[in-house]
Amino acid sequence: MIFSNSKDGFALIEVIVSIVILGIILSLTSMMFMDLFKPKVMLKSEAVLLLNDEINKIDAVKEIKDTTFLYKNIILERKVIDSSSFYYITITLNTRDSNIIFFETFIKPHEGE
Repeated sequence: MIFSNSKDGFALIEVIVSIVILGIILSLTSMMFMDLFKPKVMLKSEAVLLLNDEINKIDAVKEIKDTTFLYKNIILERKVIDSSSFYYITITLNTRDSNIIFFETFIKPHEGE
């Protein structure tokens, strides 16, 4: 029977409850591991590479201006304040919910500008 109290084995209801509990434990464990495999460290390493590319771009071009763009799930925002003797540049890299990197620097304009 389904609800029997026999000592021969498990009742059907006990097996179903066990399967449900096991399913809950496995789904919680898999959600935890999915969070571990996409850590913020990987996001920060991508952000550092993106920041490096942005710095190289700034050094290569003559005209430096404000920009914002999305790369994968990282938002890069560059603000430029132009004075006569230097550029003050801030670069912020964010995800939708957290700030990853904030970088600021002063750059002299290229010769001939």
